Amino acid sequence: VIDKIEAAVAAENVRYIRITGETPPTERHRQVKSFQQDESVRVAVLSMTAAGQGITLTAASTVIFAELNWTPGVLQQAEDR
Repeated sequence: VIDKIEAAVAAENVRYIRITGETPPTERHRQVKSFQQDESVRVAVLSMTAAGQGITLTAASTVIFAELNWTPGVLQQAEDR
């Protein structure tokens, strides 16, 4: 799902970040900083489990969950980010 979303965003020539379980911690920090501070970075494609804790994405105005987790706490934590 994440790969297809990323492909759709890239096809629209929109600047975005991507954080999954494969993203190293230093790269996650760089991408979050970019999303928070650079207004031209308009989309964040995130794995809920990889980006659901320890990051702040308050620059987002709209969030769409394309994947859901069976554990309500995981979803709540992601929503709080």
